[in-house]
Amino acid sequence: MTRALLAVVLALACPGQEAYAQAVRVARPAPSAGAAVFLPSAGLPSGALLPLAGAPLSAPALSPSLAAPSLDPAPRPAPVRAAAATPVPVAPKAAVPGAKALERRAAEAKERAAEQRSIDRVLKVSIALEKIETGGSVREEDLKVTADRAWSEAAPASPAAAAVPAAASSPSPVLPKASGAAPNKMNGPPPAPKPSLIRAKAKEGRLAMGRALDRAVTSVGSLSRRLPAPLVAFATGAATVGADLAARLLFPAVFGFTPAVGLWVVAGLGGVLIPALVATRIVLARKADPAHAPLTRYADGLLGVLAGAAAVTALGLTGLDLPAAMLGAAAKGAGLVSLAPLLGLFAFMAALPVVYGAGHTAWGLRNKTKIAPEFPVQLPFSLMLLPMLFSPMMRFLSLTGGVSDLLAFPLLFAAIAAYRLSVRFLTRMTAKGASPAAAAFSVRELLARWRLDRVPGEPTTPEAEIRRARVQSAWWGGALALGSLAVLSALKLSVPAALAAAGASLTGSLMTMAPMILLSGFAAALFMRVKRVRSGPYVETVRDLARRAKVPMPRVYAGETTGDPNAFAAGGVQLLSVVAVKGYLTRLMTVREMRGVLAHELSHVKYRHMLTLFASIACLQLLSGGAVTLLQMALGYWAPLLWMVGAMGLTRANERMADAGAARITGDPRALATGLRKFALLGVDDEKVPHREGSWLYRLLLSHPDPLERVRTLGRMVKKPD
Repeated sequence: MTRALLAVVLALACPGQEAYAQAVRVARPAPSAGAAVFLPSAGLPSGALLPLAGAPLSAPALSPSLAAPSLDPAPRPAPVRAAAATPVPVAPKAAVPGAKALERRAAEAKERAAEQRSIDRVLKVSIALEKIETGGSVREEDLKVTADRAWSEAAPASPAAAAVPAAASSPSPVLPKASGAAPNKMNGPPPAPKPSLIRAKAKEGRLAMGRALDRAVTSVGSLSRRLPAPLVAFATGAATVGADLAARLLFPAVFGFTPAVGLWVVAGLGGVLIPALVATRIVLARKADPAHAPLTRYADGLLGVLAGAAAVTALGLTGLDLPAAMLGAAAKGAGLVSLAPLLGLFAFMAALPVVYGAGHTAWGLRNKTKIAPEFPVQLPFSLMLLPMLFSPMMRFLSLTGGVSDLLAFPLLFAAIAAYRLSVRFLTRMTAKGASPAAAAFSVRELLARWRLDRVPGEPTTPEAEIRRARVQSAWWGGALALGSLAVLSALKLSVPAALAAAGASLTGSLMTMAPMILLSGFAAALFMRVKRVRSGPYVETVRDLARRAKVPMPRVYAGETTGDPNAFAAGGVQLLSVVAVKGYLTRLMTVREMRGVLAHELSHVKYRHMLTLFASIACLQLLSGGAVTLLQMALGYWAPLLWMVGAMGLTRANERMADAGAARITGDPRALATGLRKFALLGVDDEKVPHREGSWLYRLLLSHPDPLERVRTLGRMVKKPD
């Protein structure tokens, strides 16, 4: 500590490079816990960290005047010269970052560096494509000038900003600066703090549980590989029936049979997923690709578990329940939990990633590329869908016995764990044979589809595409409204009763949603963590586009220039609408492409697409009701999924309308096409593939059309009639 204080005093009294070297020499042997102090000076970068911990400093990282000889363990003291410059004040104690702040800064800097590498790769491919499409008539330097750089150069510099030389990679002053600071070039990333003992033990426990589950899945997978393909489903189904039989005979106090639980398996779990899994299995069988063998066996195994659970249920419901007869319990076994339906629930959750991610997983296996299947529904729709799905599951679990409150939540968490484990298993399945060379070749194959000068189809106009999208939007909206009334009629067992309930529900929804419609723009800005921007090139661009679109000037917001790129519009009323961008969108797009993206968002405002979203939510509220009959129980699972299909179809039609509207506002469909292509290339770079490779259910649940379809539609607007 004494040497550290001496170093600070020496640096304050005698600023300059030699004094700094002397301070480093004095402080270097001092043992410390990693403390550091900000010490800006004329010879060092602003905000450089002066180490007081004795961390080793590499000589090449320093300036030429601080060569290795000046850092020898016992150098000759250099003469101290009087400082002509003004002494640099030390930052106040409150500004010294703690260990957590340093760790967060290092993580943010690492994330920003990874983002920049991804941006550079996408820009390289995008520039190459544009040069090919234009025959080399466009300058490469112009394509490299992104909106962040162009707006930064166009923005007037303040006197304070003019006094400090701007870094080459500094964020645009028109947008909020990114919080991620670059790692100190001298000291490297700050040391990460040691985790607490409790957190370390918890992490160790989670890793041990994950390893145990991985071993269980791996052992089951290795066993299934030894069986002939047609026997996998039969073997897992027989194992499910046998496990249920053995559990009820050996542990009758725990395991029994509940007919109501069995109804949920037949009407809900199996009724929804067994047909979908069978259809997925048929598609895989038609392709007959040997690379799909692991996925096919996994799907067969899950199908067998579901079929076994349904078989146990069918036997129990028809009175042929052998274990119940042996135990002398006709209606219900002596236990608390029905094992076979519970296994069916776990198989249901594990099979969901197979159904919606089969196309992507098959593509990854075929092309030897690691793929992480993800649920395609965006977060706001997931938050609406998941409660609708979990509510019937909780009802299913509440019928398992007298201690349902103690069992329901742990079993539900176990079902969610089965879903996550299945996603992890599919990811590892594609990663096992992944090859970087094969992935690069697959990417080159994909890029051949994205050339705008080879777009198939007849030329079209923005006006024609807007009319087509309006027809699609009306069709999906009518299907949502009529389908919701049909479900409500089945739940109420009467059409007049359903109409009366619908009127009361819609009136209540209107009263509840009126404030949400008015304040949705501000709520979206708060939720997405963006800040108001009142002036600058970004705002002027939005003002010009709003004038062209003939809509009131929206409030303009922006987020940090790091994180996932995104642009959105919100607000059910045009006068209170919001347009925002966040993430590294401006670091990826040129000004021309940003105009296309912002015009797309303004088209959502112009055509009042937020109101259609609120109308679809009102339809969702019609689907709640009691379940008494088998059909009503089935609707508990089917209705939310069918609503999601209709709502996603409506949003896809709105996105097509917004694309065409942006082309009409800017008169430059190519700009939006190249911008959307960059988004798609980011997906390829991030172990994802175009949506077109997904399964049929995956494509039904997409909120946005396939990027390739959108780019080609805009490309047809660029084509000139023959």
